[in-house]
Amino acid sequence: MATLQQHDCILDRTLCFSSQSILWMDKVEDIWRDLKSRYSQGDLLRIFDLQHEASSMKQGNLSVTEFFTKLCVIWDEIENFRLDLVCTCVAKCSCSVLGIIS
Repeated sequence: MATLQQHDCILDRTLCFSSQSILWMDKVEDIWRDLKSRYSQGDLLRIFDLQHEASSMKQGNLSVTEFFTKLCVIWDEIENFRLDLVCTCVAKCSCSVLGIIS
């Protein structure tokens, strides 16, 4: 029970700090982009494992709906681990992001 209370405390503080940073944002899209950039995990090994898991999945005796739902869960998790890489160079790109994206 103490662990659950600690998690609630951390979540409450995180939401409090996050709400202060997004308070003046006009668009919901900007809020979600800010939260994603703040809390995205970016774990390439986990992404690889998830992609492998998705590509090797077999429907077996699952219904189409069950199989598709399992795939969607994996795809959503992959999206959560992907970093949003954006080139911020003004003129000709000179950062390494373009090489990573391509």
